[in-house]
Amino acid sequence: MRDTLPVVNARSLLPRRHPSAWLALELSLSSIVLGPLLSVPALRFARRVRRQIADNHGHFTGAGLTRAAVFLAWSSCIAWAAAAATLVIALWPPAAYVVGSLGLCLAGFLLVRRASRPLAAFSAVAGLSVALLGLRVHDHILRERAIEQMHACEEANRAATSAWTARALDSARTAYQRAAVSCTGDRAEEAAIRLRDIDARAERAQQVDDEKARRYAATQAAQSLAQHDRDESRLHARFATTEQTAAARLVEARRHQQARRWEKASELLQSIDSDLAAFRGTKLEGTPRMKTLATEARTLADVIEPRLSKLRLRREADRRRKEEADAQRQAEAARRRERAESWSSNRVHCCDGTLSPTCTYGRSLRGCCSWHGGVC
Repeated sequence: MRDTLPVVNARSLLPRRHPSAWLALELSLSSIVLGPLLSVPALRFARRVRRQIADNHGHFTGAGLTRAAVFLAWSSCIAWAAAAATLVIALWPPAAYVVGSLGLCLAGFLLVRRASRPLAAFSAVAGLSVALLGLRVHDHILRERAIEQMHACEEANRAATSAWTARALDSARTAYQRAAVSCTGDRAEEAAIRLRDIDARAERAQQVDDEKARRYAATQAAQSLAQHDRDESRLHARFATTEQTAAARLVEARRHQQARRWEKASELLQSIDSDLAAFRGTKLEGTPRMKTLATEARTLADVIEPRLSKLRLRREADRRRKEEADAQRQAEAARRRERAESWSSNRVHCCDGTLSPTCTYGRSLRGCCSWHGGVC
């Protein structure tokens, strides 16, 4: 049996670039833009590729690319951390000491782990630089806020002065309140003094308005009382007239009752009731005079109403009898007309064109129409 030897490729004997070296560098470059979401995976991948190159003992090249990828990934992490730390320091200045200490600790850690010295130096410088930058950003924000507050204070003071000159207390109060919030020192104290003056003036004005309102209410009450007295006087005068009229009608109603003129008496009692109805619901409703008139009218009405009802029933019966008699007379007249019409249609026709006054068909015609030319 013949032994088979492997075919040796001369190209495989030469070292070649690791296939993932450029990918590690590209990921590290992309992490600068995309931030920590990609920088940490890029760092792990670049270190893994560098370890593979070192373990293959010269079969792969690209160690420089992997070192650059590791440096860029670390730089991306540090840069994004520095940006976040700057924001934190701008919002909370004591964090600057924490960030500076973390930068120095990270540099010591990298040196202990025998990492790149430039990277360790970059970490230390970045931590200190971030702390200083955060403090400067915080100072800048404070200066900007102070400038904005100063402008707001000046604007509020101008508006408050204009409103105070124009005696617009509501607008001046609003402007001085803004000035008291935005200003400091003497200006804030002045705004507080002005606010107290405005409150005092507003209180005096409110007191004046309340006094006017009380006077107006008192005047209205006096006028209302006077009007009520006048209305009471008119009401009593009108009731006196109505009482005389009602008493006279009551006397006349009694006279009609004695004469058995029930309808006249009922009409008078109804007129008395309508006159007294105008005073129901007033103070005069419970007076003895009105009660007396109402009681007498009711008593007389209780006497008259039964007799008036009987009279109306008797008239209704007479009307019905009259209608029945008229109907009978009309029926009798209709029957007579029918008999006359039937008799006249059966009379004999004479030769001169007239009807015989006595002769009818169906009977003997002897002697009929003797003076009218005979029967034709």
